[in-house]
Amino acid sequence: MFRASGDLHIAALKRTGWIINHIEGGHSILMKEGIRLHQKKENYDFSSSKS
Repeated sequence: MFRASGDLHIAALKRTGWIINHIEGGHSILMKEGIRLHQKKENYDFSSSKS
């Protein structure tokens, strides 16, 4: 049975417009223009969060 490596998955996502935002440990965090699914903690605006 063949399992695709992470590099093959990243390449497939890049072909559909995703780009690598940053890497956390062994995880590549991807983003796509207009979609906000993940933010690095240092870029998060905590002033808008509810207490």
